[in-house]
Amino acid sequence: MDMREIGRANGRKAAEAARKRDLAEVMEREFRMNLELFPSLGAGHDMGAGVLAYAKQRLACTPDYSKFP
Repeated sequence: MDMREIGRANGRKAAEAARKRDLAEVMEREFRMNLELFPSLGAGHDMGAGVLAYAKQRLACTPDYSKFP
């Protein structure tokens, strides 16, 4: 089997594993981990809303290529 075939087989395995995972479960686990790592956020912090607000703010700004080429 050549490298291309191996890559395709690995991609198919990864896609199948991704389909089996529940996105909501993964997000909840990641948010819980962040609250453990950063307890100053507080238990009532809505991590999903914070991520969404940050993404909207980031996408609304014009990129500064002098800082991030």
